Amino acid sequence: MLSQSRLHLSILLILLTVGGSCAANAQGRNEGWYQVELVVFARRNAKTEEHWPRDIKLRYPSRWVELKNPNQTSSHTDNTHTSASGSTNVDLTREPYWLLPATERTLNDQAHRLAHNSGYQLLFHEAWRQPVTSAKNAQGILISGGQSYGKHLELEGSITLSVATYLKLSTTLWFTQFNVNVDQATAQEWPSIPLRPNYRPASQPALTLESDINLLDDPLADWSTANVLAAEEESTPYVPRQIVLMKEVRDMRSNEVHYLDHPLLGVIVKVTPYNPTGTSQ
Repeated sequence: MLSQSRLHLSILLILLTVGGSCAANAQGRNEGWYQVELVVFARRNAKTEEHWPRDIKLRYPSRWVELKNPNQTSSHTDNTHTSASGSTNVDLTREPYWLLPATERTLNDQAHRLAHNSGYQLLFHEAWRQPVTSAKNAQGILISGGQSYGKHLELEGSITLSVATYLKLSTTLWFTQFNVNVDQATAQEWPSIPLRPNYRPASQPALTLESDINLLDDPLADWSTANVLAAEEESTPYVPRQIVLMKEVRDMRSNEVHYLDHPLLGVIVKVTPYNPTGTSQ
C-alpha cells in the first residue's frame, strides 16, 4: 500500500504529465461555450487522522441539469433522434450537456493511471460541452459515479461552472462508504442522503401470462407476494458508514489543468473554450 506522501507524489506526477497549459484568462467577462473534462477519484485506505464532521448538509441545487449519454435513449431535443438500434443520435457540436466519446477527452492517460493504481479508485471521468454563464444564471450539473448501493452511488452531488473575470468552479460532492444495514444505529449518526433529482428506479419485470399461471398453480403463492416485494423495495439495504463532503470554490483559467486536493478525494478538471458549429463566441 502506498504511503500518504507517495500518494500525493503520484498525483503531482500525474499532473506534470498533462502537458503545458495556457496562461490565458477566461474570456474576460464574456460568457461562452466551453468543453469541460472532469475526473473524480478516491484514495483507497488513506491513513488520515481527520475526523469528518457529521453535521454536514447534503443538498442538490434547485436549478440543475443532467449529463446525457448519446448511447442511451432519453428525452430528445429537436436535433436528436433515435436510431433503429435504440441509441440516440445527437449533434454533439451544437447540443450541450451530452457526454463526449473517449476519443475527444484529453485526460485519458491520467484517468487510466488512476484506474490502474491500487491506491486510488476512479469514480468519474467524463467530458461534455456547455455554455458557461454568470453565477446568477448558472445551473448545477449533477455528478455521480462509483459503485451502486441501493438507490445511491458512492459519489453523488453537483458542480457549477460560472464565469466573470475568471472561470469559477463550485463543487458540492459527497463520497459515501456504505455498510450492509443490520440496524439503523450507524445511519442515525450521519445526515440523510438526498435522492438524486434525476433518479430513475430500475424497471420491474412485467408479469406475463406464464408468470400468472405459475402463481395460480402454486398453492402456497398468494397475492401478498406483491406486498413483500414492495416492502423490500422500500427497505434500506445499506446505510452510510462514513460521508465525506467536498465543498469548494476555485477560480480557474481556461486551458489549464486544475487539481482540487482533499485527504480522501481528488478532482482534476480542465475547461477549454469551444466554438459550437454555426455560432460565434
